[in-house]
Parts: sequence; C-alpha cells; structure tokens
Amino acid sequence: MCHKCVASLPLAHLHLPACLHRDCLSVSWVCVVQHALLTDLIICSCRQQALEERQADIEYELRALLSKQEHLKTDEDKTKEEELLDELVAVVDERNRIVQSMDEDRVRHEEEDKEIAEVLTVKGLALDEPEVLDRKGKKKDKKDRDRREEKKDRKEKERKEEKKKGKKK
Repeated sequence: MCHKCVASLPLAHLHLPACLHRDCLSVSWVCVVQHALLTDLIICSCRQQALEERQADIEYELRALLSKQEHLKTDEDKTKEEELLDELVAVVDERNRIVQSMDEDRVRHEEEDKEIAEVLTVKGLALDEPEVLDRKGKKKDKKDRDRREEKKDRKEKERKEEKKKGKKK
C-alpha cells in the first residue's frame, strides 16, 4: 500500500459515536465494517493514482507522436497513435467508473448511517455528530454540508426525471 494514498484518504467517516462504545459487540462489528470500507477506499485510491500516472504517460507519448509532421510519420507511428488514443479512452473510462463507484458507495453509506441514526434515536441512544473534514483536513460547516446534500438530492431527482422523459420519447 502506498503511503501517498493513505495520507490523502478522507477519514472523517471513521468516527465512532460515544453510544456505541457501551457495547463491545457493536464496536467490534463497526470496526470490521470500517476496516472493510477503509480497505476498499485505499484500493480504489491506489488504483485511481496508478491510472492517473498511466494517463500522464500515454499523453506524453501521444504528444511526442502528434508533434511529428504528418509527412514524416511512418505507418508504425500512425498505428501507435491510434493505439495510444484507444488506451487513453480506456484509462479515462476506468477512472470515471472508479469515481462513480466511490460516489455511489459514499451515498449508500450516508443513507445507511442515517438509517442507523434513526434506529439509535428510536432506541433512545444519542448519536454524536461526527466531525466532517474537507480534503484539506479542515472542519466543514454543517450548513454548507446540508446545502451540498440538498443540491445533490435535487440533481439526482432531475436526473431521474430526465431518464423518465427519455423513456417516454
């Protein structure tokens, strides 16, 4: 595991509410789940970093080929250009899949956290509000987070409506 990946991880979601410390079994289960989530996050982050590096290498090779004058290019150069373009598209697509998957996981985990908070509230257990940190490690304002969540929900709703409209046509 590369130290760059671990250092860049947003670990705010690993906060344990005080009420869960009362029950060893719950804490053990939460730790196992958090470990699995962190492992997935590390794997995705390292894969993303490797793809970024590969993309930079492809772009460098492609620029070198594209800088040649057209009449000086060999058939091998033209074939290599096409191969590099295809590989670049594949790398970008893979990076997009990873980002989308991580975003879907984040949304799913937030929904699961809300469900758990509701259950704990019903059972009379107080849930501590975790500190949410931005990418630079600074605390995020709860109002800003709420606004971003509302905006994200609106966009999701709009996207679903667009899909319905597309199916009707």
